[in-house]
Amino acid sequence: MAKYKEWLEGDKLILLEAWARDGLSDEQIAKNMGIAKSTFYEWKDKYSEFSNSLKRNKEIVDIEVENAMHKKALGYDVPIKKAFKVKETIYENGKKIKETEKIEYAEETMHIPADTTAQIYWLKHRQREKWGEKETPNNNDINERITNIANLLNNPQPNRSDDDVQWLCSFLCETNKLHK
Repeated sequence: MAKYKEWLEGDKLILLEAWARDGLSDEQIAKNMGIAKSTFYEWKDKYSEFSNSLKRNKEIVDIEVENAMHKKALGYDVPIKKAFKVKETIYENGKKIKETEKIEYAEETMHIPADTTAQIYWLKHRQREKWGEKETPNNNDINERITNIANLLNNPQPNRSDDDVQWLCSFLCETNKLHK
C-alpha cells in the first residue's frame, strides 16, 4: 500500500497539510484525496508519518486561532505607518523663491480595543461553570411543577414511603430554586 507515500511528498504533502490547517474534517480530506474514509483511517492508524502530518497541522491552526481569540479578547496595540505631506518653502528677501513637497512617514501606535464578544465567547467556553449558559425554565415549566406539588399535597396517601417523601422534598427545593 505505497499510495499513502505519494501524499507525503511535494505538492501533495503541501495540499494535505493545507487541508488540515484549514480545518477540514478527516472525511472531507479523504474525499479531496479521492480515497474512501476507511482507507484514510487505515492509513492514519498504520502510518505514523501520515497521521503526524495531519495532526501537527491541525494543532497549528487551532493554536493560531486560540492565540488570535485571546489577543482580540484582551485588545492590543498595532504599529501603523502614516504618511503625511511636508512642504518646504524657501524665501529670499521676503520673497518666496522655491517650494517643494515631499511625503514623510512616521510610525504611530494604534490601540485595537478589547472585543466584548470575544471575551464572552472565551469565558463561556473556558470557565463554563462560572460563565456558561444557565438553564432558565419558562413559566409553563414552573406552573406545571406547582400544579404537580399541589396535586401531591391535596391527595395525601397513607403509607407514603420515605423515598416518596424525599422525592417530594427535593422536588419542592428544585422548584423553589427555579422560581428565583
